Amino acid sequence: MFKKSKKSKESVQGFTLVELIIIVAILGVLLVILAPAYTKYIERSRESTDLANAKSAYNELMMNVAEKEEDPEPISFKLKQKHPGWQSPLPIIVGSASFDGTNTDNWVGTPGRNGTCVVSYEKNKGVIFTWSGGGDVAVRPTYNGKLDTTLT
Repeated sequence: MFKKSKKSKESVQGFTLVELIIIVAILGVLLVILAPAYTKYIERSRESTDLANAKSAYNELMMNVAEKEEDPEPISFKLKQKHPGWQSPLPIIVGSASFDGTNTDNWVGTPGRNGTCVVSYEKNKGVIFTWSGGGDVAVRPTYNGKLDTTLT
């Protein structure tokens, strides 16, 4: 009544080695293309975190100024970003201060790897953002021609 169908070994097919190598090569090319975009995205998110922290510090400082007549204590925080300078398009605006590529009375310095931001207040200037780079700067060693000494 029912015939059992026998599947031959030839009818069972999978991917050939060449097809698998082509798939791996395509994935490798995609990875090479997308990796820089991904790292740029990560750095921009770190920078956005730093700017959000600066805005929070600005708001806290302005509340302290409104509550007290004297100059409040400066607020500082560590930066998250790993690349020096700004990745965001200029101008960058935080509260009443802005940065368009040059330092002003209210915006001093640029962020650096593992740096800090100090948000302070002076009656005659207003809020001052002081950005600095940390001492943990990534340095690429250079070959000095001697294998028996340390690279600098």
